[in-house]
Order: sequence, then C-alpha cells, then structure tokens
Amino acid sequence: MLLKNFIFAPNLSILEIQFFILVSVVLVSIVLTLIAIPQTIRIFVEKDLYDAPGGRKLHKNLTPSMGGAAIFFAFFIVSLLFIDLMAFHKLKFLFASIFILFFMGLRDDMVPMKSMHKMIIQLFTASLLVGMSGIKVTSLYSLNSFFLIESFPEWLAFFMSVIIIVGVTNAYNLIDGIDGLAGTLAALLLVFLSVWFGVNLYWDYCFLCAAMVGAILGFLYYNWSPAKIFMGDTGSLIIGFFCISMIFLFLNSNEMLLPNNISKIDKSVVFFLVIFLYPFFDFTRIFVVRLRNRKSPFLPDKKHIHLLLKRLGFDHREIVGIIVAFEFVAVVLFGIMYSFNVNELVMILVIVLYCLFFHYILGYKVKQFMKDKKLFDPKKLYRRHH
Repeated sequence: MLLKNFIFAPNLSILEIQFFILVSVVLVSIVLTLIAIPQTIRIFVEKDLYDAPGGRKLHKNLTPSMGGAAIFFAFFIVSLLFIDLMAFHKLKFLFASIFILFFMGLRDDMVPMKSMHKMIIQLFTASLLVGMSGIKVTSLYSLNSFFLIESFPEWLAFFMSVIIIVGVTNAYNLIDGIDGLAGTLAALLLVFLSVWFGVNLYWDYCFLCAAMVGAILGFLYYNWSPAKIFMGDTGSLIIGFFCISMIFLFLNSNEMLLPNNISKIDKSVVFFLVIFLYPFFDFTRIFVVRLRNRKSPFLPDKKHIHLLLKRLGFDHREIVGIIVAFEFVAVVLFGIMYSFNVNELVMILVIVLYCLFFHYILGYKVKQFMKDKKLFDPKKLYRRHH
C-alpha cells in the first residue's frame, strides 16, 4: 500500500508503472524469504524441532519442516506494502482465513493435531472466505449451456465452494512429499494467474499472485533437493488455500470478460482442471485405489504417484521433472483441442483418458519393478545356492 503510492517519473505510462511494481513485488518477496529462511532454520534447530525420517517419509536426515512460516511472512509483508488499501480491505477475509490456516499448520507441525480437528478448522476458514468475501463458484461457467443452468442458488454456491476449497487445499497438501514438488507446481500455476490478471488489468490480484510466487521461489532455493527445510503444513495449507481462492477469482473474472476479448478463456472449467491436474489426479486416484482395496480413503499409504516414482528409483529432481512434464503435456493437449474448438465435454474425456493412461503405465512399471526385484533378491539367491 505504501510503495504503490510512490511518485514515479512523469514520463512513465500507467502500464510501465504497474510492470515496475510487479517486478518489485516478486523481487522483494524473494529477498524477504531468502533472508527469513536461514533464521527460521536456526530457530527450529535451536528448539530441536525437526521432521524425523521414517515411515512414508523419503528424507533420510533430520530436517526442519516449518518453512511455510517464511513464505507466510514474506507474502504478508509484501501484500501490505504493495496492495491497494481498498483491495486489501476487500480481501480481508482471505487474509484472515490464511492467518487461521497458518497457525493451525504451525501447531500441527509442532504437535500433530487430530484429523477431525483440522477438518473442522478448514471447513470454518472456507466458510469464512465464501460467506464473508464472496470468493466462490457461482455456476458451472463454460459448462452452463450443457446443463441448462445460468447460476447456482446461494446455498448450492456456498456448499460447493466450501467443499472444493477444502478438497483442493488437502489435495495440494498431499503432494508435498518430494523436495521442490509442491512449490514448483504452485509457482507455475500462480505465474500464469499473475500474468492473466495483469493482462486484464486486475492489478491487485496480479500483485497478490506475484507476492506468493516470489515467496515460493525464495523458499525453493532451500527446498530443492537435497532440501535444507520443508514447507510443512504451515506452508502447504496456506498455498493450496490461496491457489484455489485465486482460481475462483480467475473463473469469475474470466466470465465477466466480453466474448471478443482475446484473453477470455471460453473453456474455463476444463482449463481449471488442466492447470491443477496433478493434485486433482493424485487425490482422486489415491481415493479410488484405497476404496477398491477396501481400505479407508483417509488412511495414509505409499500409493501416491510421487512415492511410486521414488520406488522406481527416480530421485527427487527427476520426479519433479516427470510431474511437470505430465502437466505440460496436459496443457499442450488442451491448447491443441482449444485451437480446434473441440467440445468441452470431449476435452474433459480426453484429459481423463490421458490420466488413466498415465495411471496404468505407472502401475505396470511398478509391478514389473517389484517382479524383477523379487527375481533378483540377493537373499533368495543366497538361499537357493546354500
């Protein structure tokens, strides 16, 4: 708010000024996070607060896990500095919800909370955001014509928005199991949203996304494999919550654009699915697999895609590369179908088939790997010859 009122040279255009602010937002956010992370590591090391290896965890050393504190600090400070006062007031319930989730994540990283308690808090924060700020899904957007509806009644919009927010927040939280993965996917998503908001002159939303991008990039410097710190629930919950909130704003803003606007995305629902594909896919896949195996869908296991890739021998950086490539192919598929004006339901079917293809290829590779592992098990070979 303070820096946005800075007096620029009179020969600069409004667009040039806003671009200067955008670059400043990213750089300041990166610098603040880079400064905060070493201090965060030092404090947690002194307090003996580590994420211990073992179980489903892939790291081998004691590592501090509350890097989300630095992300939160940088994001909030930069938002105070650069976001317009009226916009800040308008989004106050978004910030309030993020505050609550941050302290819940901090508490959970220090002393694990019961799942039911965390779910209640998440439902409350989602309800606060949707009920008080109006950040919600109001219809099926580009799919309205297929289902002959114009908009949801208020109760349905509220219910669906809360369920989507909680679901996406947890889906994002679940992918935070590989160094650099959650941060990389969120940064790529928010870069697109920041550019799109800027192109359409939603500057405050643009700067908010840029502030989070900068904070995540600063964090990734220390989180890239081998990680010196993890984001923990402190970071993954607020980033997931922020991402879905910005996507809701994108969907509603996109809907208000005129049909002849070149930046209007007509197939907005399938585009939403594509840009958030990996968390959706992994969450849905793990849910179905557990039910099919007659297990509770809420019990943790080692069936997540990134854990299976790790089992196949890929390291953390390679896994991030594979998953980013998976997302990139989905975006390319969307782009090709969009350019040929393919029916949106057909587009969704193609994306689902693409995910199923990936699922079965991965499953086949894992089965083949386990078969070969049993065949060449040194202990079995030793017993055969003795």
